[in-house]
Amino acid sequence: MRGRFSTRQPPRRFRPVRETTPPDPDAQAVLAWLKSHDLAFGVSIHSPEEWAAQGAPYGENAIFTLTAEGPFNHLMNYPETEADDQLIRAFKKFLDRRGLWYEQGYAWSFHFYWTEVRHQSYGFSKLKPPPQLVERDRLARRANEAAKDSRVKGWPTLTWSSSPDELIHWMTLNDRNSSWAEAFEDEEITEEDLWDGLAQYLDEE
Repeated sequence: MRGRFSTRQPPRRFRPVRETTPPDPDAQAVLAWLKSHDLAFGVSIHSPEEWAAQGAPYGENAIFTLTAEGPFNHLMNYPETEADDQLIRAFKKFLDRRGLWYEQGYAWSFHFYWTEVRHQSYGFSKLKPPPQLVERDRLARRANEAAKDSRVKGWPTLTWSSSPDELIHWMTLNDRNSSWAEAFEDEEITEEDLWDGLAQYLDEE
């Protein structure tokens, strides 16, 4: 997936790269992983309070936000080789082992959250999951229930962490329309637009 997220400019200039060690242990682990793969140049870590102070529209309730202007940015937005794809998969596997997942806001901002499994291990009463995760889980459950009543075969089972390809597959089966795939490939819409589209489909039924 190449450059499929918003490239809109931030509302104000962000602080320069900080060399201090981030206090959050998860952020420390992510930064250490990036350094071990020569991807840390141009990376900054922002606490929830620091990110909120920037006034950006993305990353609400993230446990920390990473901004990148160097090799990590290029890797995540414009992978060019199989080695790049393998490195991205390795990064996601590292996050999964640690109980983390991320979403992109701007093309250069990455917002990190706990996975559902990690939330459950600590108890939802102690720390609520991000609202976006809860909403995606609700939509996925509704979509799976709707698919049970359909005569069409081959519906993907959706979860809160479903990939864009799975969402596009579901919506394509629903209305036999390939425009979602084309728009996503042409970077006209984002992953969040796909979830919004799924919600519209379900509300129309």
